[in-house]
Amino acid sequence: DKWSKSYTNLLSHVDSPVFKIAGKSDPFSALAIKTWNFMHRGEGFSNVAELLALDDAKRNSILQQDYYDGFIEKIKSIVPIEQLLVFNPSDGWKPLCDFLNVEVPDTPYPSVNNTKELNDFVYNWNKQIFKKHMLSYIHQPPLVWLVAFMAVLVVFISFI
Repeated sequence: DKWSKSYTNLLSHVDSPVFKIAGKSDPFSALAIKTWNFMHRGEGFSNVAELLALDDAKRNSILQQDYYDGFIEKIKSIVPIEQLLVFNPSDGWKPLCDFLNVEVPDTPYPSVNNTKELNDFVYNWNKQIFKKHMLSYIHQPPLVWLVAFMAVLVVFISFI
């Protein structure tokens, strides 16, 4: 349930208006939107927005079965067992270090994948893309601004 909530939070960023605007001017954002929408198709939904529109219980069940358990099972079917560690970060260093045949460090296992940090990262990323997008309009030649102004004026006059 905790993972489903966290993943839903991530998906809501992909479906946000700001991210969609970023996708219009930033090739990486556009590719991310296209990829996430391609990855999130199933029975009753064909993209991220439709998946998010499902009721919480149905969406969480789909995410848990298809995107969490299903992904782990697919990896288990591909990777030889002696080369595979199904690792949960809450288990700490020991299983990871045992698998890699290295000593366990004296430092605590890092916990950096939390919702606040993800939200801050996405907010700052979108802000940078949005600034870049807006600055590209501000630095247009005066003729572009004149044409844009005239177009707005024509639309305004047509409503009078």
